[in-house]
Amino acid sequence: MISSVTQKTKFEEFCRSAVEDESVFRQFRRHPICKNVVESSGFADGKLYYMEALRTFNDDEISSFVFSDVVGQPEFYQYGRHCCSPTMMRYVKAVSHLVSKCELKDDQHIIEIGGGFGGLCRAIHNIVKPRSYTIYDLPDVIPLQKKFLQACGIDGIYFRPFEWGKMLGTAGNLTISSYAFTECKREVQEWYLSNAMLDSEHGLINGNYPVDPSNEFDFMGKDEIISDLRDCIYHRDAKEFVDPSEPAEHTFHLYW
Repeated sequence: MISSVTQKTKFEEFCRSAVEDESVFRQFRRHPICKNVVESSGFADGKLYYMEALRTFNDDEISSFVFSDVVGQPEFYQYGRHCCSPTMMRYVKAVSHLVSKCELKDDQHIIEIGGGFGGLCRAIHNIVKPRSYTIYDLPDVIPLQKKFLQACGIDGIYFRPFEWGKMLGTAGNLTISSYAFTECKREVQEWYLSNAMLDSEHGLINGNYPVDPSNEFDFMGKDEIISDLRDCIYHRDAKEFVDPSEPAEHTFHLYW
């Protein structure tokens, strides 16, 4: 069963190739398929992410994230005194929002729904030490996340493929999704809401508006997601925030 728009791309096949072939893994972040799905930000995007991150972090703090952005050989650009990929700067910006809006701190149980190639997980581990970190994703994507994070010296991550009807383990103190949740089929979105987000003390959703002309996925809209969160007694304060580094006509941002 197709549960996400990612399965309409060749990203799963590419992930298998990157795990099995060292020559592909060595430069996987430059590959057109990866750049189309995950490593899609350009130089100008990175400048906006940098300016947004500076609202929370100073340059010394940002340096701690970007100094080792080398695994997968991404394309580098200069942002202030920092030389890194636009995607890594996007992750720094995302972590800045987790700090300022979701009380990101040590010793939390963190759940990430859709982990990309593992970049956000890596960035979060640069600033805090979670008690546990669990990534839910497609079975063929998880091995690339494992390989990337191991190459970054990060271990102890729990990886779980989405399985219908199988309950999550420990409830998260913080549940995160950067676009993956809003690209899942409605039934999958409802499952994640019921089994992860509504039980999580804090959370952050970066969402988009995927094109679905045939209504195959029947995506939940922004207002419906907010309403479902607010229907939970614990998340009546769920609210939208503006991220000036992202186009408002294509994205939205929620936290609780």
